[in-house]
Amino acid sequence: MTYQPGYTINWAYLDSIIGRSDIPRVQKRENAQQFASSLDRLSTQEVAQELSARTIEQNTVMMVTPRGTATGLLATTNGFFVSAYHAIEGLENKFAEDSVRKITRKNVQDFLEGGVGYFIIDQTGKYYSIDTSFLLADRKHDVALFKAIIPRCCEALSYNLSNRGVEREEVLTLLGMKQGLYKNEAIVKTQKPQALARCGALFIEDAFRAQGYVEEGFSGGPIVDQAGSLHGLISGHIDTKNDKREVLGIPSSFVTYLLGAGAMYFENKANGKRQRPKSGNNSKHL
Repeated sequence: MTYQPGYTINWAYLDSIIGRSDIPRVQKRENAQQFASSLDRLSTQEVAQELSARTIEQNTVMMVTPRGTATGLLATTNGFFVSAYHAIEGLENKFAEDSVRKITRKNVQDFLEGGVGYFIIDQTGKYYSIDTSFLLADRKHDVALFKAIIPRCCEALSYNLSNRGVEREEVLTLLGMKQGLYKNEAIVKTQKPQALARCGALFIEDAFRAQGYVEEGFSGGPIVDQAGSLHGLISGHIDTKNDKREVLGIPSSFVTYLLGAGAMYFENKANGKRQRPKSGNNSKHL
C-alpha cells in the first residue's frame, strides 16, 4: 500500500473498504444506502455553473497502476471516481479476486499490501489506495467506476453532468493530471457519435472527436462544456494526416449510466439482496 506521510489506518479508513466482511450487517446496509444515494444524486443534481466547473477542476485526480498513470474524476467525497476502463484492462482479475475475498480486520493489512501500486493522487499531493474489492466497468464505452479508500462521509460532489449531444464547432475544456493539472481547449469536429471509433489499438463505440491536444496519461480526464458541466471523459487521441491531434471523447451520458448502475447495485445491497458488480459487455480494449 502507498501511505501518506504519517497517515494512520483507523476505523474510519477500514470502514471505507467495500469488501470488508466483518462489518455488522446493519452497518453494511447503512453504508450501501449512503453509497446508492450519493451516486444517484450526482447523476440527477443541478448546481450553479461556476460551482460545477470549479468542482470538476478541483477534483480531477491522477490514477496510478503498475501499468502507468491515467486521469480520473472524483464523484463522491469518500472516494468513488470515474476513469477510463482501458487504464486497468488486463488487471481486472485483481478486482475480480478481491471482490469475493473475505476482508476482515485481521487480514486487512495483507489486502492493502496486495494493492500496492493501485492508488490515486489528488491535487494537494495526498495518496489514497484504490479499493481493489470494487470495480464497475462499461468496456464498450471505455468507462469505469472505482473506489479509493478515503475516510470521509459519503456525499456527492457538486457538479453537473450535461447528458446532451455535442455540437459541431463547440468549444470544450480538457483536463488531465500528470505533473500537475493540465487544462486546454478542444473544438468538436464530429456532431454525431461514431458507431465504432479506432484510436491506435483501441476500439470504442459512440465516441465523439474534437481537435485538441492530450498526452499519454490523460485518459479518463474530464471534458467540460461551456456551461461548466461534465460533457464526457477523454478516451485517447488520434494523430491525423495533417499532424493535428484529435481527442476521442466518451459522452457523459455513459458516465451517468454507470453511476446509475452503481446506485442500483448498492440499493440492492442495502435491501439485503446478494449481487456482485457486473461489468458491461465483452468488447475488447487494449
